[in-house]
Amino acid sequence: MTKTTLNKKMRVFDGEVAIAAAQLYLAHMLQRTLPVGFIVPCLPTKTDKLPSGSQWLHEIKHDGFRIIGRKTGAQVRLYSRPGNDLTHRFPLIVETLARLRSRSCIIDGEAVACDDNGVAS
Repeated sequence: MTKTTLNKKMRVFDGEVAIAAAQLYLAHMLQRTLPVGFIVPCLPTKTDKLPSGSQWLHEIKHDGFRIIGRKTGAQVRLYSRPGNDLTHRFPLIVETLARLRSRSCIIDGEAVACDDNGVAS
């Protein structure tokens, strides 16, 4: 067997392993019990032309952690996109949501690390 043939077989094997891993992850997510109060986040849609009009809002894409914050009374919970509890990982976000005047709300956003000038890093 030549080195080229071996490399091609390894790439095919790697691709098969990646597909199998993705299928297992998806099956796990479909069977998983999500936390009470978890709201599935809105996901972006790729397009060649942006919608326009007064009903649309566009924002800059930052790379961070997608966070769904849920405030119910004095309780605040933070969830990741697949529903993992991130409440203890981002105490400043929890404190800020707790200070909101609303009794309840759901905020879907991105937690991003910024430098001293407020620039996302």
